[in-house]
Amino acid sequence: MEVVPEYWHKYFAELEGHPDNSSNTTEKLYYIRPGNGVSAPHPSFDPEPEYSEAARQLKYQGTVVLSLVVDPAGTTRDLQITNPVGLGLDEKAIHAVKMWKFEPGMKDGVAVPISLHVEFGFRLY
Repeated sequence: MEVVPEYWHKYFAELEGHPDNSSNTTEKLYYIRPGNGVSAPHPSFDPEPEYSEAARQLKYQGTVVLSLVVDPAGTTRDLQITNPVGLGLDEKAIHAVKMWKFEPGMKDGVAVPISLHVEFGFRLY
């Protein structure tokens, strides 16, 4: 695990059948569900990821799924790849999401950290 970037740790831990205990946070995270009184964060800057050159040359397509936390300041953190597609598209998705900015999610009028899953469909038309 020491040789792969942190955003791969959860994925490889699950492949090996081990829970990922790399997150030592005791912070309460909120999830967007009907009826729990938590509003979703709204993106204010969310550039799309670029297509990797290798995937473009091979006309490769797929969907990358990331898990992340939008913190009370509206920045992304704790990015993890949960469903990779390869050929550099996973890293392109991570790079794009690291730049995203949000109006934070709220609970009872207070900005709270929200756990999300984000999907990127890489398609060539």
